[in-house]
Amino acid sequence: AGIRPKIVPPGAPPADFLVQGAEAHGVPGLVNLFGIESPGLTASAPIADLVARRLGLGDGRPR
Repeated sequence: AGIRPKIVPPGAPPADFLVQGAEAHGVPGLVNLFGIESPGLTASAPIADLVARRLGLGDGRPR
C-alpha cells in the first residue's frame, strides 16, 4: 500500500482496476490490485468478492 506513480507507456490506455492473479505473475495465493483510486471505496465489496473467487474462497454469490 502507499502512493506510487501511475506510469503508462506511450499509446497505452491507463490500467484502472487491474486485478492480477497467479496467471499473470506466477505466485499462487497472491492477487495484485492496481489502479484502484477514488471509486475503489464504492467498489470495495465487489472487488473483495472477485479476489475471494480468484483465491477459491466463498461461493461467488453476490452479498
